[in-house]
Amino acid sequence: MKRALQIVILAAAIVIGVRVWRRVTPPAPVFPQMAGGWSIVGSKTCAKPAAANFPLWPGTSGARRVCRAEYAGSPPITLTIYNMDEGSAFGPFQEWETGAKPHGKALFRFRDDLYIEESPNADMNTLQHFAVAVLATRVKAE
Repeated sequence: MKRALQIVILAAAIVIGVRVWRRVTPPAPVFPQMAGGWSIVGSKTCAKPAAANFPLWPGTSGARRVCRAEYAGSPPITLTIYNMDEGSAFGPFQEWETGAKPHGKALFRFRDDLYIEESPNADMNTLQHFAVAVLATRVKAE
């Protein structure tokens, strides 16, 4: 009986430790090398939201990490990923969807990440095509 209690306590400590570790060190977002007709150029930039030079709006300031990458293609597209806490991506996503959307920008989400695409020369169909290509690589990676 004493041995079983020790095993239960050890298992609980491991589960709590893993959750704390994930919270402290969030995984780097997945940026596909190729997405549709676009390919990544250069390296991605990641920072904490307070230190990031990326657009923030209410709800995204609580992101664990913000990363950005540039994609070459026609037209070039910048992809920014906000790595959110579990379940907290819906609020900012809903705010974006109900508010005025800036020209050349689109937002989509996958699990607990928010993705913003930016391209001053892209129409919504182009941005949606890029989003579908990014999500397809994301689903395959998991």
